[in-house]
Amino acid sequence: MRLFSLTARLAPAVLLASMAHGAVTFNPGPGCVANGSDSSGNSGVKCFGSDGGFGIVEFSGTGSGIFTSDTLPFHYDFTINGVRSVISTTSGSPDWFATVGAQINGNTAGVAKLSGFFGDAVVGDLTLTVPNGSPLTSWRILVGMNQTAPGSKNVTIDVPNNSLQLPGGTTQVIPEPVTAALFAGGLAVFGLIRRIRR
Repeated sequence: MRLFSLTARLAPAVLLASMAHGAVTFNPGPGCVANGSDSSGNSGVKCFGSDGGFGIVEFSGTGSGIFTSDTLPFHYDFTINGVRSVISTTSGSPDWFATVGAQINGNTAGVAKLSGFFGDAVVGDLTLTVPNGSPLTSWRILVGMNQTAPGSKNVTIDVPNNSLQLPGGTTQVIPEPVTAALFAGGLAVFGLIRRIRR
């Protein structure tokens, strides 16, 4: 009887802890796949593709769950390819200027203005501002061309396989110490119940 009372007291605590450990899920849209979960339990997406010469690559989708932090990481990795037929009089001037960014629930969450040279890999990370305590309903990420050097042609934005990641760089679930301790404690209680029943 005492053991049942202990189990009944522990159950609400375990339930409250699991409710407090909320997370969001980014549902993959076209050109994207699921990206596992980060250490906070947020399930992300990773996307890839090419603009086909139109000057913008964008991906979007829906989401669910409640944000439990103010920020999320966003990782980008892409290349802008092209041919520059006119040599600039300014030494070292970039071949292109572009913007990479993300929107959460229709609001801008983070933007980076970039420049570089044709064929160079552009790799980096953004910290996105997200609405802590609010639900995730939609997301959008993009790489857009702002300007190219005079005489540029055959310009494309190429995003290699799974290299726009939201949240960034996450592949597996790593339980938080509190969650792991509660889980271990629950197993111990169930083991004790089983032993007494024998």
